[in-house]
Amino acid sequence: MLTHSFQHIPGIGAKTERQLWESGISGWESFFKATSISLSNKRIETIKDYIEAPKHHLAGNNPNFF
Repeated sequence: MLTHSFQHIPGIGAKTERQLWESGISGWESFFKATSISLSNKRIETIKDYIEAPKHHLAGNNPNFF
């Protein structure tokens, strides 16, 4: 479930998250695999930056991060 949420990222709310899901980006991994994302380059880079830390903590079994 955590890997399907984008709302922990500054500037990403329910509306943008829903737009990502509707465009086929259902989670963090599919975000990195997407070939076309209808967001600004700045927002795309922000999302990428904010996905990396949670991925690391999730892989390291660190629930305190969340």
